[in-house]
Amino acid sequence: MATTFELPEELYRRLADVAAERGVSARQLIVDVLSRQFQSSGDAQDDPFEAFIGGFDSGDPDWASTDTAVLRQQAAARRAE
Repeated sequence: MATTFELPEELYRRLADVAAERGVSARQLIVDVLSRQFQSSGDAQDDPFEAFIGGFDSGDPDWASTDTAVLRQQAAARRAE
C-alpha cells in the first residue's frame, strides 16, 4: 500500500541522515520504526521507566557483572566517607 505525507524539512533531513547511517532507505527506516511501534503490546507504554532505559551511564563498564554484595559494600564505603 502506498501513501503520501509531508514532513517538516528538518525532520526529513534527520530521517535521511539516520537512514544513511544505517545503510537503509528512508522508506525502510519508516517501515522499521512504525513496525516496532505498532508491534509492542503496550508493555513499554505501561512502564513509566521504559524511556530511561539506556539513558544513563554508570561510568563503570563492568557494573553489570559486579556482584550485588560488592556493590553494597562499595556504596556503604562511599556513605561512610
